[in-house]
Amino acid sequence: MVAPVKGAAAGLLRGWLCLSLVALLAAVARGATDGGSDDEGLGVRLGADVSYGQLSGDYGTGEQSDLDVLSTRVRWALPRGEVRISVPYLRLRGPGNVTVTPGGPIGDGPGNGNGGANGSGNSAVGGSTAGTAPSEITEVEGIGDLRLRGEWYALEGATRRPWISVLADVKAPTAAEDTLGTGEIDVKGGLGLVQPIVARTSLLADASYTWMGDPAGIDYEDVISLGAGLSRKLGSMAGRYAFAYLERRSHPIQGQEARLDLQLGVSARIGAERRNKLAGSLLWGLSDSAEDFGFVMSYGRSF
Repeated sequence: MVAPVKGAAAGLLRGWLCLSLVALLAAVARGATDGGSDDEGLGVRLGADVSYGQLSGDYGTGEQSDLDVLSTRVRWALPRGEVRISVPYLRLRGPGNVTVTPGGPIGDGPGNGNGGANGSGNSAVGGSTAGTAPSEITEVEGIGDLRLRGEWYALEGATRRPWISVLADVKAPTAAEDTLGTGEIDVKGGLGLVQPIVARTSLLADASYTWMGDPAGIDYEDVISLGAGLSRKLGSMAGRYAFAYLERRSHPIQGQEARLDLQLGVSARIGAERRNKLAGSLLWGLSDSAEDFGFVMSYGRSF
């Protein structure tokens, strides 16, 4: 997880993922390959992609929030790793009681029209809005928080040998509106694993720890994230995969339910030199604190 961007129903991933995010996506984006750089074997040093995603849910608040994310990312390949920089454009519609982070949105409270990290609502209370009047729905849009991510391949994989990577991720508070960011820096460190297990199939896993920045008046808990999944090569051509990934993130508000997500997707390199990449995935929340449903689609180009 990384710094909360205020908002409604979701912050993709992770970036990408976004998704960012996520991807939401950072671990899943890696999971759609055999490991190593996304441009492995193409002899390139620079790549760029654009992704669009939507997420919807109430995140335990009892009121629906919706988020659109249009994200751009540039990546530089290194001898044993890569560096990525990404900037999202966000459009958020909801009652203002959800804070979005690159690792996923969190519910701040039951119907706080001005709630969240920079608002006047109770950002440390979650729950149902049953028996209360619906909150006023607002819509805001603008640039989100910039993310800089570095990844180093501690062990480069082979036919049976795993890929093991070390990552660092920093979120800079560049959001155009208070409701699209907390104004604080978050720092994340973690490990990633891609382990071939049988022909054409690999095990995916990652673990990370995020040091959360605390806005005025809020004491966020640091976040621990654990994920696991499978990647399957499709057909005989290189660069085509299907993947499934399950991720659990602790909640930055003490006492709140951890977030649990399932993501299913496909990724394919196309063209004579495989320098173009298309990817898409669907997301389902498996806990009350997660989104109800979402999707991400992306196009990338290696130069």
